[in-house]
Amino acid sequence: MDAGRLKNIAIIILAALNVCFLALIGLNRFEVRHMLSQEKASVAELFDDSGIKLEAEIVPDSFDAAWYTIGRDLDAEAKIVEKLIGSATAEDQGGNIFSYENENGSALFRNNGEFEIKLNFVDDGAGAGRTAARLLEDMNISFISEGAEMEEHGDSRSITYLCSWNESPVLNCSVHLTIYAGGSAVLSGRRLNGTPQQGSAGSALDINTILVRFLDEIKSGGHVCNRLESIELCYNMNSSASGTALEPVWHIVTDAGAYQVNVSSGKIMN
Repeated sequence: MDAGRLKNIAIIILAALNVCFLALIGLNRFEVRHMLSQEKASVAELFDDSGIKLEAEIVPDSFDAAWYTIGRDLDAEAKIVEKLIGSATAEDQGGNIFSYENENGSALFRNNGEFEIKLNFVDDGAGAGRTAARLLEDMNISFISEGAEMEEHGDSRSITYLCSWNESPVLNCSVHLTIYAGGSAVLSGRRLNGTPQQGSAGSALDINTILVRFLDEIKSGGHVCNRLESIELCYNMNSSASGTALEPVWHIVTDAGAYQVNVSSGKIMN
């Protein structure tokens, strides 16, 4: 048999093997999806037996519950000041609090991410919502625009945005903009005060186990609800003497209120 024919046979055999491998991968993915679908249906039935409606479609198929550490970025704070009010010298107020001030306004930053920036004049021609979004982009703050509402109080208007990381809400970090009739404004709240770096992996339970434990918590804790409306993986930023951490948490919204649920234990945190 000549070499060319042997080569063609080898190519055909390799192609057939590739088809078989692809078929096995496809079958495995189908089986995994089918298993997850069955698990969701079983959990939904368990809730239904307890008088609580749970649509299987709102249960996430996959998630990445990663833990992060955050180191305060003082250079980033100085750049924010430069961008919003111009050149100003940092003054150490003690307790890891730094302030800035010039003729355009003032800024103050705390170690736990809290801040307050006073602007003597802000261009609000595009409206408070777009103005706030522009200022947050200047501060390099990621935020969730959905659900933000405008409030009016006499001669002022305000709007609040929830901060985010990897497109997921950070529940205890929000930024509030108040614009006054004379053109001045105050931007305040709590932000991620550095770039999160993924830390050591925590032990997160799968979502179906979380939901079963959440159901037990609801029943044993005397909580009352008739329906689960949304299930979303979010974060909390926690500051302590040892540093700042960004920790994953399940945010489960029911018709009777919202709950934060520990990703490692399934226990209600609030």
